[in-house]
Amino acid sequence: MSAVRRASDEAFVRGRRLVLDVVDDLRTRDRFFRIKAAIVAGWLALCFVSLSIAGSGRSAPDANGLRAYAVLQHTSMGWAVLVHNRSSRPWTRVELELDGAAARPIARVGPDEKLVLGPSQFQLGVAPLGATHRARQIKVSTEQGRVVIPLDAESSAH
Repeated sequence: MSAVRRASDEAFVRGRRLVLDVVDDLRTRDRFFRIKAAIVAGWLALCFVSLSIAGSGRSAPDANGLRAYAVLQHTSMGWAVLVHNRSSRPWTRVELELDGAAARPIARVGPDEKLVLGPSQFQLGVAPLGATHRARQIKVSTEQGRVVIPLDAESSAH
């Protein structure tokens, strides 16, 4: 029998003995102590459930190969797209495409650098996008990789 196996068996036996001792101790206590212990145990269970629910939300908005984050912001003059390099390495030869409309290529975007682009910076053919265009997704293409980020209604509320 390996040392790890023996240690895990011993930990199990000690843990079981501790739980049984606590249960025996609760049986010998009076009713009011058991009620207080039940309240504390219920409170701990609610805390655990609350933390589990809070932690089980959506994945991080930059959980992609480039660690790119993009969000659509509505302004008084229309809209703008924020693209953020949240990685620790620079992006090179960056090309941004918003619903098929391309922006002018960018040579380098450093770590933690942000780009803000408006509708006039995206060309669809020869004409720029209008301020009334409803952006749905942005494609970020670099030498380091490519990612498509949806720009849904929820992301515009950030």
